[in-house]
Amino acid sequence: LTGFYGALYTFTYYANNQLAMARLQDYDLWIADYNSRPGYTGLYNAWQYTSRGQVPGIAGNVDRNYCYKDYATLIRNGGYNHY
Repeated sequence: LTGFYGALYTFTYYANNQLAMARLQDYDLWIADYNSRPGYTGLYNAWQYTSRGQVPGIAGNVDRNYCYKDYATLIRNGGYNHY
């Protein structure tokens, strides 16, 4: 999509068994894996490590992630996503 910063979100099993990850290497990867570390051994830019996180002020569970890139800055500086 022109003008948008795109990335691929998937989970470890699907990345390891269903997707041709070598063909998708031009996209940032956000991997979901609720183990102590991702079972996906390729490069990834964000890791969703739980769907049962807690955040003050939010009722119920939330997804929690580690992000290894400053996407807000990348998107703003690149003029993506109508920023």
